[in-house]
Amino acid sequence: MVTFLNSLLYVGAALLLLTIYAYLTLPSYIGRFFSAATACMAIWSFAYYVELTSYLDVRVAMIRFKYGFTLALVYFLLRLTSLVTALPSWLKGRYWWWVLGPVIAGALLGWTSPWHNAFRYNFGLSDETGFTLLTFERGILDMPLVIWFNFLALFNIGLLTYASFTSRGTVRRSSILMLTALGVPGIHNALVFIGLEVVPGINLTPWLFIVTSPALFMAVVDLQSLDTISRARHQLMEQNRSAFLLVDVKGRVLDFNNRFLQLAGIEAVAQMPLASLSLPEPFAVRLLKPKERNELRVPLHCAEWPDLRYFDIQTIPVRDEKGELGAYLHVWEDVTSRVKDFEERQLIRQEERLLRDLHDGVGGLLAKIAMLTEELSGSDVTVNYVRQLAREGTAEVRALMNSAERRQLTWPDIVAEIRRYGQLLFDEQVDFEFRMTGNPPDAFLPLASSMSLYRVCREAMHNVARHARARNVLFTLGFMPDRLTIAICDDGLGMSADAQPGRGLGNMRKRIEELGGEFNMEADQGFTINLWIPLPLQDLMAVEVA
Repeated sequence: MVTFLNSLLYVGAALLLLTIYAYLTLPSYIGRFFSAATACMAIWSFAYYVELTSYLDVRVAMIRFKYGFTLALVYFLLRLTSLVTALPSWLKGRYWWWVLGPVIAGALLGWTSPWHNAFRYNFGLSDETGFTLLTFERGILDMPLVIWFNFLALFNIGLLTYASFTSRGTVRRSSILMLTALGVPGIHNALVFIGLEVVPGINLTPWLFIVTSPALFMAVVDLQSLDTISRARHQLMEQNRSAFLLVDVKGRVLDFNNRFLQLAGIEAVAQMPLASLSLPEPFAVRLLKPKERNELRVPLHCAEWPDLRYFDIQTIPVRDEKGELGAYLHVWEDVTSRVKDFEERQLIRQEERLLRDLHDGVGGLLAKIAMLTEELSGSDVTVNYVRQLAREGTAEVRALMNSAERRQLTWPDIVAEIRRYGQLLFDEQVDFEFRMTGNPPDAFLPLASSMSLYRVCREAMHNVARHARARNVLFTLGFMPDRLTIAICDDGLGMSADAQPGRGLGNMRKRIEELGGEFNMEADQGFTINLWIPLPLQDLMAVEVA
């Protein structure tokens, strides 16, 4: 007898150690509920030992004391089960107050029982079964709480049974373990209810805790992997470049990732109410009447975005086990760079086709004209003029093709293009000399700026070829650390004092000033154009945007 009752102390001590160990080693939500449940078991074991072995007044105090922890035990076990099973929607939220409310009311009822008869009263002792047991009468509220207690216990077992058949993986293993743990005392209570007591008058449930608590502990340890799965899914969503937005059928935002917040221009606030997000128009419009669909390359504009963006939008319905629609998962992938790359490739292909047509069409015609004029003899002014125009046209076509083919130009590209244009432009009667001093910088050049500089040089040589009637032309490029100097000198007719500069010279001066340089010309003994621009070459497109 003494050994049988003392075993309650060992059970309580073991449960207390398990509570401390679980609290220290399972720092998660489910670990906290398990620790609270085992703490209630330990308190019940110690209180039941005192109830069976002490004096009457102490026994009565213990039955009142443990009553609140008995009810709380069912609450903690049910909450632990809720973390394992997928509870129906009507069992969430306010449902827990229907569980916790009777727990609080029952604890207050038991602890205040000395002043009323609604709980248990008229306590006495009986030793008819070999044990000195308490006898009492039940108050009006005691039996409803006992019925409520057993109903929730059976409901808990039912949830675990359902989860054992409908779930899989970790959830299923944990459900079976918890079903085994709670089923053992459940079967015992059912046998007691129909009058089949193993030890008459003795509640064996505290001794069964030594069997049920390790099974619960293994289930909780198994459930730690659910935290890992949750973290892995969260990490996957956060590392994904797509924006995820989960919205229920009523239009309430349930979940999202940080990429969505960045895309929508919403600041992440700790514990932000998900349903209170103020969504930008592109998102809100598509959440009004969502349906399963895939939209590719959708152009959208939002006040939070500096320019137009393109998205691949996928709307995935989320259904429960019965196939009922519960939410929509919206996946937004920003494909703006991909669309722009595609458009740029399309443009390049169109340019290549245009260049081929230009080379085969206009270039071929100019080459034929140049060949025909070379075959004509004499110094006819018209023939010479046509010959000169053909050379200029050929040089222009070649320069245009070369500049279009190079999307990133360097100084060697520009220098080679200027030299090539001069060699094509001037005939054998003009001695064209090209010089370069210093070393050009080793860097890519802004396309618009480099082409503007090239057109200045081309216009200067074009004027010499058309108007100067020179026999010698010297083109000099001088590279210095902070500037580039250009000089075009000829020994031609020069310019009279009363002559007015044409549009070509005005355009040259304007281009040089746009590049931040200076332009001047001298007309003594031929014609000389001197200009300089600062290095590195500034980007004209960036200046226009600014």
